Amino acid sequence: MDGTLNNLIPLFEIADEFEETMQRNFVISIAPGTFIIGGVFLLHFGIAVSMGIFYLSCFAGLGNVLWPLVRHREKEEGTPQLPDKGTNNSEPKPLSKNSPCVMIT
Repeated sequence: MDGTLNNLIPLFEIADEFEETMQRNFVISIAPGTFIIGGVFLLHFGIAVSMGIFYLSCFAGLGNVLWPLVRHREKEEGTPQLPDKGTNNSEPKPLSKNSPCVMIT
């Protein structure tokens, strides 16, 4: 930070995106449970159907949590480009400046 309030607007944007993600995550976590309970009593769901719905909702929640990461990486890097067929891809590519990993050769 540079001692000014210039970084305050992006911080509020990140906080708003986080709040939207958490609201979606709350719905994704509550809705399948109520659907399973109603399905067990009203539609006579078995254990297999209930577990299937539960695990699908777990994957949906995981996708919801990881979606901002994918969206921000696409925004930073742009759309990914496929390499040309004529280029030699045997050499290791350097990592980006923001990458926490170390390139081992």
